[in-house]
Amino acid sequence: MMDAKFRMKHSNSLAQCMLTCEECANRAIEENMDCYGHCKACAELCNVTMRLMSVNSMHAGETAAICAKACDHCAEMCASHKTDHCQTCAQSCREASAACRDIQAAYEKMGKK
Repeated sequence: MMDAKFRMKHSNSLAQCMLTCEECANRAIEENMDCYGHCKACAELCNVTMRLMSVNSMHAGETAAICAKACDHCAEMCASHKTDHCQTCAQSCREASAACRDIQAAYEKMGKK
């Protein structure tokens, strides 16, 4: 089982990404930008990954792998935009992607792919 410090650190990264993506998605609608869907998907997957990890679900590692991909796609999309909220979102997504890869590796090490 992973320790509380690991869970807290990675949950914070996922929570921050979720909030940043939600804000970016809301602004994307207002500004008619094409990153809305990427931001919403990323936010939802961060939320699910965080929740599964909090209950030490055997599916958290697999979900983290999918979440990392969504974070990477969202970061790429938002990085291509010049707005501050998209640049902030891209950075938050990169950090969450790294956290997801750590989570995935931890679950694989525990035998919970």
